[in-house]
Amino acid sequence: MRLSLIMKIVALPLLFALLLACGGQAQKVSKESKSSLFDDPTKRYPNEMYITAVSSGDTPEIAKDRAIADVAKVIKADINSQQLLIEEYIETGIEMELDRKSSFTRQIDITTEQTLKNVNIGKTWRDEADGRYYAVAYLDRLDTSEIYKADLADMETKIKSYYDKAGSKTDKLARLAYVNKAISLAIQRDMMIEQLNTISQGAYSFTPTVKAPELSSLRRRITGDINVKLDLNSGGYDEFPGAVSEVLQAYGFGLSEGQPDVIVKGSMRMEELERKGHFVRWFVDLHFTDTANNTEFVTYTDDDREGSNSMGEAKRRAALRMVKVVKKNLYDRLDSYFDSLAGTD
Repeated sequence: MRLSLIMKIVALPLLFALLLACGGQAQKVSKESKSSLFDDPTKRYPNEMYITAVSSGDTPEIAKDRAIADVAKVIKADINSQQLLIEEYIETGIEMELDRKSSFTRQIDITTEQTLKNVNIGKTWRDEADGRYYAVAYLDRLDTSEIYKADLADMETKIKSYYDKAGSKTDKLARLAYVNKAISLAIQRDMMIEQLNTISQGAYSFTPTVKAPELSSLRRRITGDINVKLDLNSGGYDEFPGAVSEVLQAYGFGLSEGQPDVIVKGSMRMEELERKGHFVRWFVDLHFTDTANNTEFVTYTDDDREGSNSMGEAKRRAALRMVKVVKKNLYDRLDSYFDSLAGTD
């Protein structure tokens, strides 16, 4: 439920905004009785050549917006397809993976941008009988398919480049950065392939050179080869090392007492606040060091305030809140670092 909701929240506003930007050209409004085009737009825009949508509204703008949104619904792959696609790349089973998936859904929505360049408003008119406005939006299947084919070829070149770097580099953290980048692009690519199939009605196909199983397997090997050692001062709150360990394991890192590739030092503390009632503020501080060159590469700090009817309950609630915040924000901080690392090459 959580993943589907995230996908819907992320997907629809961006897609709609992009469609609107491309299809929002001014159109002359005709004054006539409702055209037969509303009942059957395929008479003017045959289905084998166009994707069409017709809608109505109290104003011309509302009618156009709704028609464009309906075209988006045809192009956009459904939520279940997105979930299955993402699960091909990232192993599930830990709650933390939901955050990993949600970050990928943000990438998926970018794939529709090229499609939207060909969305047009064919006609807008006002029905004198009921006073409502009607609009027809259409997308040329052939032209859009050609755009997709060119973009897919370019994307495939980039994926292969990142995949090759991930397999050949000696720096373990750089290898992870490159495979993460390859996976992010590959998810966009695979969603575009599904959309191309919808747009072209199966007339075009695209075969990836690097597929999901290869990328997932490489990422598991890379993360499994990165040994992380924790050096944490919990301040008496076992929830803190537990939350950090869960994030790192969900990311794929191995935790042991052997020779570490990464050392994570950090602490958690709480301060009782001098104010009316029972309030505390918690603080966490983490530092990630690459032992290969003794360089700190990620710093993560966070804090928040909690209160309750007793100091003991306030601290309990603060610890629970800390776990939730760290599991979300630390994961995002690691993603941000590895994204930037891959982008510097």
